[in-house]
Amino acid sequence: MAEVKAQEVERGEQPSTRRRAPRLKVRTLLRPVLFASAVGALFIAWVLASHHYPVYIVPGPHPVWESFKSAFNRGVWGSEVEATLEHLFLAYGVTIGIGLPVGIVIGRFWVVEDLSRALLIFLQTVPTVVLFVLRGDRRQLSDLFHPQRHSGNAGD
Repeated sequence: MAEVKAQEVERGEQPSTRRRAPRLKVRTLLRPVLFASAVGALFIAWVLASHHYPVYIVPGPHPVWESFKSAFNRGVWGSEVEATLEHLFLAYGVTIGIGLPVGIVIGRFWVVEDLSRALLIFLQTVPTVVLFVLRGDRRQLSDLFHPQRHSGNAGD
């Protein structure tokens, strides 16, 4: 590096002012600070968003904490987490079980690719809520926007 700067000066050029990454020690110390800053920024964005949207769209930290405490104290938190993970893995399994073979077939055969292109573009661009309406599943759409109506908490 010193040879390069000396050669640049001999030729009458300005020495290069390349920025280097901080030394490993500085980067190691800076990572937790940057991570904490990112978490803090997300928390602030959450709080600000909760003041601008209805509570059923973006609940604030306090309602979320109260809901967590209530579920934990009633002893249903574990079963709710279990149900959420069950839905997650079921959806993942369906995605892998159907999407992977269909994707391989679409990628392998140009005729299938051309025939499925319009449907796939439609499914990529249309929001899921609209697909519920097109399918005619009004109960699931209602649950999406008003989950307390069907959860048993509203005194059914």
